[in-house]
Amino acid sequence: MEVRYGVFSEQISGSGLKDHTGWGIEARHGDGSPAGRISDISENRRYVELLAEMLNREEVEAVHLRDIVEDMLSR
Repeated sequence: MEVRYGVFSEQISGSGLKDHTGWGIEARHGDGSPAGRISDISENRRYVELLAEMLNREEVEAVHLRDIVEDMLSR
């Protein structure tokens, strides 16, 4: 089943973190149903947009989303 990735923003506060806008990635199946979501990947919107573009271009299955994001953040 086709999955498309997009970015979203959230206001993050509390938990000992400074207040900020966090950007995340949301995966949706072709029918619009949710396939996965990772919040607060980065404060850098463009970085998250580029990551979502790569996921779409490579047609990554949603089951791999978390591992790929973790790998990208560890670089």
